[in-house]
Amino acid sequence: MNGKFNEQELKDMINSLDNDQAAAEEKIRRLRCMRCGLLEEIHQKQQLLDKVDYIICRLRKDVSAL
Repeated sequence: MNGKFNEQELKDMINSLDNDQAAAEEKIRRLRCMRCGLLEEIHQKQQLLDKVDYIICRLRKDVSAL
């Protein structure tokens, strides 16, 4: 897994829940990896959103200065 969110992998993991301790530890590791990837995507989108908001603010200031 590359850290990218893969909904099918998540569904497969949920469907294969069992009581095997070693398997559970591996699933936890994979889920944490998936979580980190999702959080990184959120941070990237937030940065993009901040830039869009900044441009909107600048444009409004420029228009009001005319």
